[in-house]
Amino acid sequence: MRYLIYFILVCAVGIAIGAWSVFVSLDQLSGLNAIRIGSWSARPFAGSLQVDPYTRAKSSSEGTLAIGLVEGLTFEAQYDVNGARLRRECRYEIAGKNPPARLWSLVAEGVDKMPLESNLGGASALLYNQVVRFPDYSFSISINDAPVAGNWLPVSGTGPFNLIMRIYDTPIATNAGSISPTMPRIELTGCR
Repeated sequence: MRYLIYFILVCAVGIAIGAWSVFVSLDQLSGLNAIRIGSWSARPFAGSLQVDPYTRAKSSSEGTLAIGLVEGLTFEAQYDVNGARLRRECRYEIAGKNPPARLWSLVAEGVDKMPLESNLGGASALLYNQVVRFPDYSFSISINDAPVAGNWLPVSGTGPFNLIMRIYDTPIATNAGSISPTMPRIELTGCR
């Protein structure tokens, strides 16, 4: 009887450790073939036949449909340039240039992967054609809960959030290293 209890205990510990390792693996932004540029991470093979099993499991657990490699890439950021978690009660500035692409969108999502609603109504999202640019084609977008002049992505409430930049018709993932992609920096400018 004692051996049966030990056997059950060892199996329970093994299952618990296995479940924990799966949870930790799926919680990571980057997969085996991830692209990391500053605060941003993308899984270029998520929508292709060459997808690794961890990326496939992450997409299944989130219930997301990955865009194919030919269509573009989805970049996700959870942290600012200093490594601090993005929080709704703080103000951020996204500054720089986007990678070469025909079009792109920027969406603020909660940790539940649902687009955030702003305190003014509507989703917190920007499209490429709504962004005013500087002469060198760079841009600056303010992220906070109060309207500001220029480019503004409204985010209200409290708690962590993620930024999702979907870049469509881009040569980044298929260029075999011939293009050095850049992504805008996410900098903290203050908190409530």
